Amino acid sequence: MRLATLTLCAGLALSGCGQTGSLGSLGSLGSINPFGSLGARTQAPANAPRRPLITAEQRQSVVEARPLVAQVTGVRFEPSATGAVVSAAGVAPSAGAFNAQLTREGYENGTLVLAFRAELPSDARIGQRPITAAVHLDAEDLAAIRAVRVVGQGNALTARY
Repeated sequence: MRLATLTLCAGLALSGCGQTGSLGSLGSLGSINPFGSLGARTQAPANAPRRPLITAEQRQSVVEARPLVAQVTGVRFEPSATGAVVSAAGVAPSAGAFNAQLTREGYENGTLVLAFRAELPSDARIGQRPITAAVHLDAEDLAAIRAVRVVGQGNALTARY
């Protein structure tokens, strides 16, 4: 009795597996799939032209408005897993400077030139404060340079890699 019941259940369960089209009472499973009505999927060829995320009209050149720090007091390399971190210390022209960053200015004879910039507060504060900034250089960048020069308003310091 158990064997007959198991055979009947297995036969009923497997009988619906082979049906496609309109043979069964519900038709194919695709007919009840709400996402199946969107049409066939097509794959774009790999060499098809891609639409850019930013069009030429949307591109703008950024003008750096942050001034250079008054003086660069130190530059050092710190190795990392994927390259090196160049950190610089300096003195801001007024207290409250923020958003410090080492920005790339170019290459000169195997030396990467970085400008040390920081935003100044709108209300002029008396005094000078130390400020630091850092930038990560990957292994590809390091292969092309021998030294890094950090430029401030009053001086520039160079560190050899």
